[in-house]
Amino acid sequence: MSISPLHKNIGQHKPEEPPGEYQEPEPPSFHFKEITPEDWRANEAPLADLYQRGIVSAKYVRERLKIPEEAGKGTMAPAPQPSAKPLAGVKSEVPERWRLRQTKRGIVAERLG
Repeated sequence: MSISPLHKNIGQHKPEEPPGEYQEPEPPSFHFKEITPEDWRANEAPLADLYQRGIVSAKYVRERLKIPEEAGKGTMAPAPQPSAKPLAGVKSEVPERWRLRQTKRGIVAERLG
């Protein structure tokens, strides 16, 4: 009967290396696939929204979307203007109030007050 090459004797072991000759193993390196057009489109809208809110910089968005720096010169949209604040002296109108009633003919809306 022959022994498979995958089997090894339990008594065999690798001799230990002398203390002075230990070499640090190289750290693992990772290589990811390039971003696909579908992924790029999925990332673009949330990053653009974060940029428009002023949460992230244009440089960060360009780096994440792999857009060259020269593409951002003179082409970025201006910062959004703050919305106009209501005037302090002007009273706002009270909204109309309505009541809905179920009748034999269907739902009827009635204005209150």
